[in-house]
Amino acid sequence: MTQARGAPMWAFAALAALLACVAMTPAAAHPTHYPRASNASCFEPEPAEILSYHVHLLYWGANNNSVAGAMAIREQFIDHFNLRNEKPCHGLFHQGRMCMEEIDSVPAGPFVTAEWSAFFLPENITQIYPWAIQHRGEYDILIHPNSGCEIEDHTIWAGWLGKPWDIDTSAFSANCPGCTPWSDDS
Repeated sequence: MTQARGAPMWAFAALAALLACVAMTPAAAHPTHYPRASNASCFEPEPAEILSYHVHLLYWGANNNSVAGAMAIREQFIDHFNLRNEKPCHGLFHQGRMCMEEIDSVPAGPFVTAEWSAFFLPENITQIYPWAIQHRGEYDILIHPNSGCEIEDHTIWAGWLGKPWDIDTSAFSANCPGCTPWSDDS
């Protein structure tokens, strides 16, 4: 590393470390980081197994009315699915139960706007989907599987209620169909 005249070497090292942290932040905001498997395919011989789901309600974080409405629907969701006394989700990995994720009040990960989300198991889809259809109001909802194929999970295998939003797929790093990252060390 070339040192500028008068600048201590440690300052350059600190700046490089800071820039590395900033560069990694967007990718860590939402993706479910499944372990990578070489030679894995999301489509062959069959599409990857769906291991769980996320439901995301998107809203405008800088609009007080949009925030208030989104939070009201979130509270209805929590009450309807008896999540009021449940612990929040711990990370984005498999939870073994339905739970609420932390609210993203600013764009994070693949989402270009604020959103709230919940994790649920495949056996909950028949309760979540109809509830979301009938209670989303003017908001747009993404329901996507978690199979380990992050891009496919959030795009071609995802379902939108309302208007589809753009998704920043550059936030994803995993392509490991069927991976199960649900160890307690996650």
